[in-house]
Amino acid sequence: MKTMIGISKGMAVMTMIILLTACTSDNYDMEMTPKAKTPDVISKIENINAELEQLKTPFVTRGWKDWNRNKRNELVRADFKGCYDGVKYGYKIGKQIDSSRGGCFGAIIGGVIGGGVSSWWKYRDMDHKLECNDADIETISELCRSLAQKGDITESGITNLDEALKGDSIVNNDLILLSNLDALSLCIGKMHNTALATFDGSSGPNMDKKDEKYPDKKIDAETIELQLSLIDSKELKTKCKQIAIDICTGEKNESDSTTDKIIRLFDEALDSYTENAEDIAFIIGKYCEIIDSTADLTEEEKTQVKAAFSTALYSISYWETKMK
Repeated sequence: MKTMIGISKGMAVMTMIILLTACTSDNYDMEMTPKAKTPDVISKIENINAELEQLKTPFVTRGWKDWNRNKRNELVRADFKGCYDGVKYGYKIGKQIDSSRGGCFGAIIGGVIGGGVSSWWKYRDMDHKLECNDADIETISELCRSLAQKGDITESGITNLDEALKGDSIVNNDLILLSNLDALSLCIGKMHNTALATFDGSSGPNMDKKDEKYPDKKIDAETIELQLSLIDSKELKTKCKQIAIDICTGEKNESDSTTDKIIRLFDEALDSYTENAEDIAFIIGKYCEIIDSTADLTEEEKTQVKAAFSTALYSISYWETKMK
């Protein structure tokens, strides 16, 4: 009996040694496993946000009547997040249609539809009665179709929209220069505000203009056909509708991708620092300096985040004009 007890005690001791060894080994492995390195682009943008935190001053709401800064930011947020996702899916769908040029035009069209519908539905949802009206998607599609047929969905042709908007919610040149945004990103921002002007009735999809005022229309029929196929893509419209619903209902799931992190940091800066369009242009300019020079992002990813920034810049100009 004593022998059996001795054996049992011996086995218990050996079991404890094995468990302790295993735990020690696991801890050692955990300590030795290197943590995922934060991308340099994220570290630099975090530093910008930290600097902005030191610069911020108490906000004063001016000229907003029953609207306030937080509500404005909700709309701007819906704009740039809808554009961000719309560019991503538009690029993928465009590449499926035309591997060489479809990605670029898909990004533009997806960004405009995704951002415009998300923003307008969020505006309607301020009373918490979300109206997912498919007619809105058709309205913005018709606008894009009209612009495509006029040869305006290009980096140069899109400058015509300044006249089409008749001075409403246009970003002035000083802010554009401050933002460091490229022509493609600005193209998406301008189309976005044109879409909002179409929704509110201050402009229309078949904007009147004389051809002689726009001599830069050098776009071939094949390109227009490609753009129209993207605009009429059922897959893209369905995706943009879901993007808008997810943003309005708060169901959007964010990932830990580098671009998602950049958008979250930009969102934080919007809430903590920005009081007006000049503030947001300043932040965008600082972000773009880093994004343009980083090797942490592909060119497609750079386009995606900068399109979102441009939409935010044009969005704040639009909503501040509308709410005065």
